[in-house]
Formats: sequence, structure tokens, C-alpha cells
Amino acid sequence: AYSTQLKGVEVTQQKNLTSIYLALDGPFTHKLFFLSQPERVVLDLKDTQLSANINHPDLSNTVIKQIRTG
Repeated sequence: AYSTQLKGVEVTQQKNLTSIYLALDGPFTHKLFFLSQPERVVLDLKDTQLSANINHPDLSNTVIKQIRTG
């Protein structure tokens, strides 16, 4: 069973700094790793469920091309 929900994601871009903020309603553990072809960063949130009404952030004017959930 999932113990924590991901409630929101926010992306901000300021000059050469891109930040991603995650809103979760409880404790979580994570795994961060990189994959290639295509190059990407993966953040795996263990025992975390995606909230049913989460909005995907606006990525225009950021270096981020896509955020996927699954």
C-alpha cells in the first residue's frame, strides 16, 4: 500500500537555475539516477502514489522538455 501521495509539481526557471518542487503529504524515500538514449534524469519516489487531481507544470521557458509519471 502507498503511504504518501504526490500532490503537486512546480518548476521554476531563473537565469541559469532550474528548480523542481514536489509537494508530498508524508514521508518518502527516493532513488535518483540517469539514463541515456535519450539522456534523462529519473527520480523514483518509493511507496508514493500520484494524486488523482495533480496538474502538470508549465514547462515553457524552462530547460525541461517533459515530465512523465507512471
